[in-house]
Amino acid sequence: MTPFRIVADSGCNLPPWLRQRFNIYQIPFVGILDADVCLKHLQPLLTDDSPDSLASGEGLLFIHSARAVGVDVESIDELFSQLAQQYPDRDICAVDSRSVSVGCGRIVMQAGELREDGSSLSDTARWIEENRLFALQYFSRRFGGSDDAAFEIVRIDDQGILTAQHTDVLGAGRPAYGDGAEESSTEEGLDVLLDLFETRARKPYKAHAVNIVHADNADAAEILAFEINERFGVNKPMFIEMEENLARVLGTGTVGLLFWGEEDKRV
Repeated sequence: MTPFRIVADSGCNLPPWLRQRFNIYQIPFVGILDADVCLKHLQPLLTDDSPDSLASGEGLLFIHSARAVGVDVESIDELFSQLAQQYPDRDICAVDSRSVSVGCGRIVMQAGELREDGSSLSDTARWIEENRLFALQYFSRRFGGSDDAAFEIVRIDDQGILTAQHTDVLGAGRPAYGDGAEESSTEEGLDVLLDLFETRARKPYKAHAVNIVHADNADAAEILAFEINERFGVNKPMFIEMEENLARVLGTGTVGLLFWGEEDKRV
């Protein structure tokens, strides 16, 4: 197998230890907004005298979140088409994750796992394109440091842009947060996450990676992990503590569950 480097934008919210674990090269999120900026931050990989330079024949797989945040991906596709022509001895391509934040991070980690298992760059890219809409993410959110929570599902619209909507499992038409959001306890929020995993995760449950993310709420994350193990036989879900900016947006105490679903995120 020809080796390849995985590159991701910082919008995937992978903490440093996970980037190191899967050998992920990160460029700033602004790189997906401007092709020239993207190229600037890729140069260390493409320059022979750089400590980060690719090895001879090593490929480059860029996993980004452009479309999910409403950015035109044509400029990125054009840039990588030019790079592929400029470096014909390397496999170079970009793949849109159709996800953002920790959802994109889940796909980047999966790419790292596939690479470890011997998957080629082209097979890894193909797997992402075939499965990216099945990377489901749900959050039981917390507000203002209180024990009040609301529940939300991340869906994708017809244009491929992600939107956070209140799921109908707690009542149709209720907003995920802000004015009109109903409150539920942390325990109720975790129960909903478990029910969604039971009904929407791919079977067999224990055959697929599960991630639990949290914003300074390790106790709830541990409870969720215990219940997933007890009820579904999933051992050792990987924990990811949200970085500060994401935690600020979602609210301290938020707990999220990421897994591969049988139905895609448009449903």
